[in-house]
Amino acid sequence: MTKLKFTIVLLSIFIISCASTPEVVEEPTQEEVIVEPEVEEVIQEEEIIEVAPEPVIEEKVVIEEEPIIEEEVEPVYIPEPLDETLLAKAKKEIFKAEEARAKTYFPGRLNDLKKKLAKATELKESDPDQSRVLLNEISSESLALIEDSLEALKVACINILNSQSEKLLKIKADKYTPKEFLLSQSQKDESIKAFEEGDFTKSLAIYRVAYTSMSNLYNSLSTNMGYIDNLLRIINNYRVEAKTIDVEKWAPTEYNLAVDSYITAQNLLYNEYDAVNGEAALRETLFLAKKAIEQARINIDVAKTDQEILELMNQLESASTLTVLDREDNIISPEEWTGEVKLKEKPIEAKVEKEETSGLTPIDLEKNVDVEFPVIEGETGVLGIQETRRTLLAEAKELWQLGIEARNSGDLVKAGEYLAKSKVYLDEYKSMAVDYIYTVVLNPEKRDCLWRIAEKEEFYGDPLLWQNIWERNKKLIQDPDLIYPGWKLIIPPLN
Repeated sequence: MTKLKFTIVLLSIFIISCASTPEVVEEPTQEEVIVEPEVEEVIQEEEIIEVAPEPVIEEKVVIEEEPIIEEEVEPVYIPEPLDETLLAKAKKEIFKAEEARAKTYFPGRLNDLKKKLAKATELKESDPDQSRVLLNEISSESLALIEDSLEALKVACINILNSQSEKLLKIKADKYTPKEFLLSQSQKDESIKAFEEGDFTKSLAIYRVAYTSMSNLYNSLSTNMGYIDNLLRIINNYRVEAKTIDVEKWAPTEYNLAVDSYITAQNLLYNEYDAVNGEAALRETLFLAKKAIEQARINIDVAKTDQEILELMNQLESASTLTVLDREDNIISPEEWTGEVKLKEKPIEAKVEKEETSGLTPIDLEKNVDVEFPVIEGETGVLGIQETRRTLLAEAKELWQLGIEARNSGDLVKAGEYLAKSKVYLDEYKSMAVDYIYTVVLNPEKRDCLWRIAEKEEFYGDPLLWQNIWERNKKLIQDPDLIYPGWKLIIPPLN
């Protein structure tokens, strides 16, 4: 009985514990059948001594199945083809940067743009999106480069104009040619004003006019002053010669005239700054100096002859006081004799040719010259056009021929003058030489162009330097892409 009670107590505790814990009720599936314990039957069997083993209830682990989500298939991205006009636009923008002298002032940035353009061209088929990115960078960077280049060009152009003004002041253009100097300065100020206002098209046009005027004025005046300096050197040589033979003694009249003329020339040139009349006075001085020297030499020769005449006259007067015998021994008594010599004061007049034509170069402010735009090194030389060069060389040859003729005629002084002038013109001509003259040829298979000409080893060996040839020949070449057979192009030296 005790065992029965103990069993009942255990069953009660078990039932209470089961009642306090909620069961997970699941609908049985076809595969599973949950068997609930028959509690009532256990309780009715009070007489069973041994306790039946407690049934083991297996808890089913329910695994919730996750819903299957079908993955969306992303569409294949096909980039939009590159518009060829974008490449053309980038090329045009780089060309504008070159026109703004970016190659001179910012060559590194310009080369970077060209590299990007080459890369964009390379990627236009394989990666058009990246190509567009590069082209957009070129567009923005080229605009900034153009702006910076134009600013640098403005500063450089203004510096060049101011430098030209300083050169003109050094040769006293404001005093020798005040009208032309004031005109060139007015054009310079107008150009600078246009630069400051940001109108580069207008400012560059006025810059060409101002630079042309100032260059022509400098070239003409410096050439004229060089010619005047040469006249002064020749006159100084005559002064040395005149001192050697003492012209002041032997031809005092001519000597004084030459001195007076020289003083007049000095006053005109360095006090009144009258180059035209000063040069004319120097030519007059040169004429009078040569005449004084020649007259002195003639007078010296005449004086020697006169001396011989006087000596013979004295001998005759002395002999007339002697008593002598003739061949037949007849006595001849002395008969005094006094000679009378009437000598012409100037039996021979010196004949010297006078230079009637002025050697000055007329001043033409509008004459074509090579307009100098700013460069990295060096300066543009003077007198850059071929017509002026041919004129200088022709004059040098003519003077050289006149020197030969004067020498053959025995007038070595005149020959020296002609040859000295010839040297002046020849030196001026040589200072303006160019490296080469290239004649454009017709070659159907590989036509001539500035690119290929610059690429030639005898010239630059670099096709990228074609613009040097274009800049030097802009009066002939209107379009750098169009040159014609037979054209003669100047190949300027590299600075």
